[in-house]
Amino acid sequence: MKKLLTVTALLALSTTAFANFNDNGQNNGGFAGQVQQMTVAQALKAKDNSYVSIEGTIAKRLGDDDYLFQDNTGTIKAEIDDDVWRNQTVNPTDKVRIYGEIDNERFEKTTIDVKQLQKLN
Repeated sequence: MKKLLTVTALLALSTTAFANFNDNGQNNGGFAGQVQQMTVAQALKAKDNSYVSIEGTIAKRLGDDDYLFQDNTGTIKAEIDDDVWRNQTVNPTDKVRIYGEIDNERFEKTTIDVKQLQKLN
């Protein structure tokens, strides 16, 4: 019985301690590294796993999460997951900025794995 009371008391005290926990130093942001603003032509030559930012338009959907992204220097396949859209509706005339990671597969064309999409107009 004493063990049960001791365990109950410890649980009650620890719950109170956690309720007062406040982590003011917590950072809820995302990627904080340097992101290079570039063109599609530059992105096609970028190193694998480089983070880039490109402005242009989404010309068309290629299937599933794959889209054709373009600017005045060329086109690149962009992989855009459903959660990246954040309930934004984008059509081929809308200018957007995409942030993402370059994916250079050995026997495939260079793609960008989009982490964030921002509609500019």
